[in-house]
Amino acid sequence: MEILENIKSILASWTTIATLFGVLILFCVFIKVKHIKFTSRLIAHIALAVAMSVILQFFKLFELPFGGSATLASMLPIILISFIYGPIIGIFTGFVYGILNFVIGPAYIVHPIQVLFDYTLPFMAMGLAGFFKNNKFLAIGIAFFVKFIFHYIAGIIFWGSYAAEWNMTPAIYSLVYNGSYVLVDCLICMAVCSVINLNSLTKRLAPYIKNSTLD
Repeated sequence: MEILENIKSILASWTTIATLFGVLILFCVFIKVKHIKFTSRLIAHIALAVAMSVILQFFKLFELPFGGSATLASMLPIILISFIYGPIIGIFTGFVYGILNFVIGPAYIVHPIQVLFDYTLPFMAMGLAGFFKNNKFLAIGIAFFVKFIFHYIAGIIFWGSYAAEWNMTPAIYSLVYNGSYVLVDCLICMAVCSVINLNSLTKRLAPYIKNSTLD
């Protein structure tokens, strides 16, 4: 009975559920990352992608009415890494970017688990594009949708108190706030990616990709 009571108390707390969910994702990813052959060239490409994403995030095209801003395709370098080297390396690149983005700031922290859902998991989601690289627009759309889901969860659980200022429920507020800028960023990435010849880029890097695959 005591075990059942503990389970009920865990399921009654959205923060606890989010924590377990986030930790499970990280655990699964790092099991996969252990099998990556980190060659010097792969490390250089990951560093370059992260650096480009950091630089592009400072080019804010405009602010949205409910908050958030549209950037100059700041997630595209991470997506390209996932197209070229595969989803696991893309997810790892997103993780590195998320940590660096958190350190550079400005970082808004209301809870330790909120950091996971606002600064780590959303950017790791960009690596999911690598699973659908044969259709780059579908790949980008799915990656940004999962990114939105993480921000949406954080918006309800940790930022829901701001909803009253707009006469909204936390669920609606999070949908509007996060949905607006994530959608715009997604469309910008699609537009920029449409002029990039991925096949040519992949062929040029093919010899180095083979040396960096999973064991």
